[in-house]
Amino acid sequence: MNEAIPDSLKGKFSCVLDGGTPEHVFNFPQAIKNAMEIVAIGGHFLGVVPANNFSGHGFYQFSPDLYWRIFSEPNGYEVEEMTVCEARHDAPCYLIDDPAKLGRRVQFTNSRSAYLMVRARRLRRAEIFKSIPQQAYYAATWSSQTGTASPLSRREKLRDWAKRELPEPVKRILRPLAPQVRPLRFSGFKKP
Repeated sequence: MNEAIPDSLKGKFSCVLDGGTPEHVFNFPQAIKNAMEIVAIGGHFLGVVPANNFSGHGFYQFSPDLYWRIFSEPNGYEVEEMTVCEARHDAPCYLIDDPAKLGRRVQFTNSRSAYLMVRARRLRRAEIFKSIPQQAYYAATWSSQTGTASPLSRREKLRDWAKRELPEPVKRILRPLAPQVRPLRFSGFKKP
């Protein structure tokens, strides 16, 4: 799964079930691309992957936004349904909307292990990851920026956010570094 699959397997299967493999594969982009490429047009990818509280189970835990961005039209796919569910037999499942359509992050916090489940349909053959997926929240932010904000105002915003959002243990680790942090300054570059 860390390396590209042979062409002879591409588009050969009407359904591919990933019951929890990519978190164990170091080269996740290649592993998920392999799975996507072997699905036939009109076929489905079904995935069940760790989303929360699985630290130590594998290399990764996955965000809904990652799967919304991967199984998208530029890659020849559409998500038909995405849910999150705690890892217990009587747990309810919750539908997850696309953060890009909502205009905000989709987050969930819980105290038990939780799975992300996705059903995506392959619409057409496309060069997968020709355009690198970007997290919806940041893609929207980058596209709306005018480029007029000064580095100092961005720094102040970051400092305010950190004071509000970071847990105290993280703040303790970062405090000694604060005097060494300088705002980034860009010259001769245009924002994407």
